[in-house]
Amino acid sequence: MRNARTKHILESIILIVALVWIGLYLLAGEKTELEKATPSAPVNVVPVPAATSSVDLPAPTTKTPPVQPIVKDTVTLAMGETAVLSGISITPSEVIEDSRCPLGVMCIQAGRVRLRAILNIGSETGSPIFLVGEPVLTDNGTVTLIGVDPIKRRDVEIGNSDYHFTFKVTDEHMVYLNAATSTVVVATPQPGAVVGKTFTVKGQAWGNWFFEGSFPVVLRDQMDTVISTGIAKADTDWMKDAFVPFTAKIVAPNTYSGPATLVLKKDNPSGLPANDASVAWLVHVEY
Repeated sequence: MRNARTKHILESIILIVALVWIGLYLLAGEKTELEKATPSAPVNVVPVPAATSSVDLPAPTTKTPPVQPIVKDTVTLAMGETAVLSGISITPSEVIEDSRCPLGVMCIQAGRVRLRAILNIGSETGSPIFLVGEPVLTDNGTVTLIGVDPIKRRDVEIGNSDYHFTFKVTDEHMVYLNAATSTVVVATPQPGAVVGKTFTVKGQAWGNWFFEGSFPVVLRDQMDTVISTGIAKADTDWMKDAFVPFTAKIVAPNTYSGPATLVLKKDNPSGLPANDASVAWLVHVEY
């Protein structure tokens, strides 16, 4: 009786194990079929477009940067060399001062280069002194020294033959420094006008150009030497944020005749260069 019961239990266990094994086998088969039917995770493949003609290509979205204006009348000269730009003959002749701070040295001031150059326009000759960035007016336009090479270095002496100077000529006949027609307007004399030994300057300037109702005026010869000074006085109340008419009387030396640069200077009681402003143009002192 006991053996029969034991045999029955064993048969039951074997049957259960067989059923479990069959079930697992069938389940594994279903999973395999499911994997075959289900695609794997998609791969990010960028399709290669079919070749198209250039007409079908989209326009580029990046904007082309604006073309910078090309300065045509520019020349670099060694000492003693001559070039003619816009009818102006330019010849560097003498370095009067080179107080530039050497490269790598801490200086209180940046220093400057003062260059004398010979300008010839037709039969007229002048020898103005150039500073970098400061224009010199002529009948044929404005000449500006825009660069000096080489860079100054400590313990390296620069000889006259080592210098190279870059000049730019433009067709400007009235040069504004920290100013514009929105702050000062000249009525008379106009650029290139012929004036007498004594003449009057008239125009309008913004109220902040005046201090105590006036601002200075200077007249320079072709050598950049001041030959006359004057005072532009407000014709009306100057303490306002608006244009104020002015009048200035200039008296040139009786011995002087020829081109001269007339300069109106904003009154700058602070003395700070950052507050300087001016407008300059060429006149001809004749009679």
